[in-house]
Amino acid sequence: MRGRQGRVALVAVLCVVGGLVLPAAGAQAVETGSGHALSDRLELIAGLPLASRASDGDGADAADVETQLDAHADDLGVAVDGPGSLQVIDGRIAVTVRYSAGPGDTDIQRLSALAEVQASSSLFGLASALVAPSDLRAVADLPGVVGVDESPEANVGSTEAPLTARPAEAPLTAGPAQSAAAAAAAAAADCRSVPANLRAPLNVDLAASLHGVDGTGVVVGVISDSFATSTTAVTTPEEDVRNGVLPGPGNPCGYEQPVRVLADSKTPRSDEGRAMVQLVHQIAPGATVLFATDGTDEMTFAQAMNDLAAAGATVIVDDVMQFGDPVFQNGPLGWTVDRLAAQGVTYLSSAGNYTITGAAGTPSAGYSIGSWEGDYRPTPCPAEVAAVFPGQGISSGDCLDFDPGDGTDAYDRLQFSAPDSPERYATFIMNWSEPYQSARGAFRFGVVTPDGKADLVPAGTPGIPIVYVTDVVQKGELRFFVIRDTSAGSTAEVTPRVRLLYDARTQLQDAQWFLSQGGDVVGATLGGHAAAAGALAVAAAPASAPSAVEPFSSTGPTTVYSDYDPTRIPTSVPLPVPELRPKPDVTSVDAGYTDFFDDQVAEGRYVFSGTSAAAPAAAGVIALGRQAAPGADAAALRSALLETARPLDGTLPGFRATDLSGAGLIDAAAFLDTLLADTPSPSPTPTVNPVATAELAATGSTATLPALVSTGLALAAIALGTIGLRRRRSAK
Repeated sequence: MRGRQGRVALVAVLCVVGGLVLPAAGAQAVETGSGHALSDRLELIAGLPLASRASDGDGADAADVETQLDAHADDLGVAVDGPGSLQVIDGRIAVTVRYSAGPGDTDIQRLSALAEVQASSSLFGLASALVAPSDLRAVADLPGVVGVDESPEANVGSTEAPLTARPAEAPLTAGPAQSAAAAAAAAAADCRSVPANLRAPLNVDLAASLHGVDGTGVVVGVISDSFATSTTAVTTPEEDVRNGVLPGPGNPCGYEQPVRVLADSKTPRSDEGRAMVQLVHQIAPGATVLFATDGTDEMTFAQAMNDLAAAGATVIVDDVMQFGDPVFQNGPLGWTVDRLAAQGVTYLSSAGNYTITGAAGTPSAGYSIGSWEGDYRPTPCPAEVAAVFPGQGISSGDCLDFDPGDGTDAYDRLQFSAPDSPERYATFIMNWSEPYQSARGAFRFGVVTPDGKADLVPAGTPGIPIVYVTDVVQKGELRFFVIRDTSAGSTAEVTPRVRLLYDARTQLQDAQWFLSQGGDVVGATLGGHAAAAGALAVAAAPASAPSAVEPFSSTGPTTVYSDYDPTRIPTSVPLPVPELRPKPDVTSVDAGYTDFFDDQVAEGRYVFSGTSAAAPAAAGVIALGRQAAPGADAAALRSALLETARPLDGTLPGFRATDLSGAGLIDAAAFLDTLLADTPSPSPTPTVNPVATAELAATGSTATLPALVSTGLALAAIALGTIGLRRRRSAK
């Protein structure tokens, strides 16, 4: 997924001493007991002059809000770009509003009087909204509201890691299922401006020639950041069609079905979604492809899933990592994926690009060190850590013991290299295994910088077992620690499983605790909705040499500790026995050619790498299977895909090969052979109850606004609104 472009907001006065930009130990704590349900970050923003001036009728407009936020950027630690940053549009901040029950119609009416409501769900007890800073406290004080969180921009994108190898070029070969016009066009040298280089390593050409498939009649949905909003992309969708790399009227290969965009970003983003569509088209050029942006939070993302299914997609793929998507259980996104899968949709998600191995010459060389996971073992905090408690409103607390043996150590010492640019950001996310929306524990993490100063990240939202920070890391050693705030008494003295994700793949060099031992697991980095039982989590292998996965491809397995089914109870319930989920499920290939994204390797040719590229190629193979065997259900497709995958070599210390590559590399020809042998006579393709949505202009077609009936899916109570996205200081 794409690299850091911005930093997250941090509360209180900040300090930078050789490490993360974090709240200074002596900074004034956010007032507690105020009656407001705002997160720490929003509480501080609500107290800024821009909010008070607007509430006094001084007329702070959108431009003024942006100017004021920029003026306070040093105090807030706020950047205007990239994963983990605040999302702001027209002077309003994207937030998620949490309700004790509902929200019902009256709740949404009250919220709409103060904010632009983008989506809501009485099932999940959530609403997605854009709120002016001056209205944040009023929203928090609405009846039934128990929390208001900022919605950080999701991590969407390809890897910034260097390519392991350049993919070999292979000419596009036309499958026999093409129309005569398409076959003739494919024979022309200029049918595609760049070769369809992912077909050969996935054995697609053989599958197409044996079974006469190109995806015709199958609808594939893609969710990512944007399709046609980038101001710096070197091509437009219309040019992509003329280049033969997107379908649409005028496509020189004869594939004239247009891409249908259900919802696109309202502000400039990278158009990585368009690159994903190009890779789907490489594999299944006859398929109809739909696109929807992920929006601003879990609600808008889940709405995109349902909108695509409602519009006819039986294959959906995404490359989105939401910061609030829990690791140890399903959240709203994982639950929606499972519900769609149960209704016949094949759902694929990129596994992620979070594996980091220790640098050569360090004790952890060759080991996966991108995460640490273990049970919370309480131990007294070192003096420098305990010294920050009074300034953070913590009356009592302890620290996590990282030592799995008889000793005790409250630190995980990590070594970082210098950032290669002033805007090289790292992200650190902590999950713990208490039930989502009903967690009792109050955990935070922080660092001790080289000068011996301890700093804490902001407190999380009560009930939500996730905290995070995104910022610049300087060269040197940082001592990471985790604290448990027990100020609330014995109810907070819980000892859940904890996972720290260290997403600093260009900088993290060494980790003190790099061995998986004593129940601790170091280096497992796959989680979120990609770990849902109904999802196919897709790892990546280089197209030119797909004998082993890419070194950055995220590893499993994932352990689930709670059951989340909001149709039965609004909060999750601990499982009697934790469930181990083998992930990833399968491997596809990356380093696919596009005509504009991501790394230029020749005139008019770009290489798109990462699991974000591998996942849409896998989706294309599923589309071929759905065309070949229309009677096959989602379970049969999944079974045949995994059964015929070719096991891959390579592993990491402490991990099995399947923890890196799942069942192995997809083989499209073997997949179709097995699928057709096992599938009975064709039956009607499963349909999914549609949900109302608005469709934007399709590529090369006229805009339409189809009226679609109401859904019976996971987000049955979603109130639709225009999906608004964050502003950017400069277009990317």
